[in-house]
Amino acid sequence: MQVGLELFQTQEGSAYGPMMAAATLSTVPVLVVYLFNQRRVTDAFLRAGIR
Repeated sequence: MQVGLELFQTQEGSAYGPMMAAATLSTVPVLVVYLFNQRRVTDAFLRAGIR
């Protein structure tokens, strides 16, 4: 991902708008996986704290 974001930098400067959009879109898959596994993650945290 970092290599892809580096493509938004040019000799004239950085294209911060498209770079931020790409960085935001890169978080979507992680967020979707977390939302589907939220119950398991929460249960794991709770069980680890109890023992």
